[in-house]
Amino acid sequence: VEGNSIITVDGTSVIGTDASEAPKKGSVFGGGNAAGTGVGTIDPATGKYHGTSTTSVNIAGGTIYGNVYGGPYGGTETTKVYGSTGVYIGLNAISNASGLNKNTIYIVGTIFGGGEANISGGSSFSSAFTSVTDGLEMIIDGTGYDQGGVLLDTTGSIFGSGNASHTEGSSNITIRNYGSLSAPKDNISIQRTTNLIIENSGILLKGTTDSTNDYADEEYSINRVENLYLCNNSTLYLNRGANLLQNWRIKYLQK
Repeated sequence: VEGNSIITVDGTSVIGTDASEAPKKGSVFGGGNAAGTGVGTIDPATGKYHGTSTTSVNIAGGTIYGNVYGGPYGGTETTKVYGSTGVYIGLNAISNASGLNKNTIYIVGTIFGGGEANISGGSSFSSAFTSVTDGLEMIIDGTGYDQGGVLLDTTGSIFGSGNASHTEGSSNITIRNYGSLSAPKDNISIQRTTNLIIENSGILLKGTTDSTNDYADEEYSINRVENLYLCNNSTLYLNRGANLLQNWRIKYLQK
């Protein structure tokens, strides 16, 4: 694909089954299968690729038994999004939601802003491979969910990068209206992002390991986040500690 790609999941769509083993089955990808999206050019000053294509994964409803990726599947040198990726979960997170059918969202696996490069499925790997060349945006917005029988639940980790891959440029995750103080959402961890904004939400993070850390057997709830902003009465429960969290602040965001 030399241009842009848009992937939409809505209504009562079902991707995979209880028996699906991510990432090969039951997962959603914004990029291609061992193929690039967009056309990359190399910056002679840095030797890094850049591009202007975008991929958007829009989820307004449905059950996904595997993972969600903004980027591609495959760890070859040309398997990249030459540009930026966007993952938008919840009807209010989607900029052009006209005609989409809002329904319960249930994501069993991990949400990645980037791509999947751990093709072998091994437990030990690096994140040196670049799956997205020019940044990513992820928005999880529970506005209008968790009422009237329409739910929004994600049970895995949330990454501002890929799996066994990283994103060049800024990575930004915004989570709003997702859980509460008395009824927090259960997730595993939030990892590898430049900016993490949590607004009017309550989240419990159980913690997990990262084989690329110096202490690979230690579990962390927050891992490799540069800036964390807790906004508008948000509550974050950490069952484990934070690793390489550079800055955190409490802020009020005007509506």
